[in-house]
Amino acid sequence: MQQMDDPPSLPVGTEVSAKYKGAFCEAKVSKVVRNIKVKVAYKQGLGSGIVSDDAIKAPTGQLRVGAVVEVRHPDRKELVEATITKIQDCSQYTVVFDDGDITTLRRTGSNQWKLIAMRLGFTPCTVSVMNLVKQAYKKFLQPYGDFIRKLGCSC
Repeated sequence: MQQMDDPPSLPVGTEVSAKYKGAFCEAKVSKVVRNIKVKVAYKQGLGSGIVSDDAIKAPTGQLRVGAVVEVRHPDRKELVEATITKIQDCSQYTVVFDDGDITTLRRTGSNQWKLIAMRLGFTPCTVSVMNLVKQAYKKFLQPYGDFIRKLGCSC
């Protein structure tokens, strides 16, 4: 599940931390096969459903949880008003690691940082706490990992 400030999908060029060969390593997105699934609650008592983001009519940048949008209803085949209740990125990302390795992965969101923060004892685990954990990693642990890789070790 996406955090409130996360984009529905990551653009090419985004720097990410990806799990590869058992460890998290820094990488850059080089290709995206976009596949966004959106759960919506239809207005007018039409229930709820899961649709692709291309079935949603919304202003650019407005695809987020809680937004009221127009959605092509699967039975009525017309646009109806609905509220977005969940967004899931099922896209496939091809990433290039710092050492040149290339692999294709799926996005797990920022749950990695939430899990780390909770294991460190930070409760409640808010977005700001997750950002602090991520910043601490980049400031202290990532340089150590870079040092280890320069010695000839890899993730």
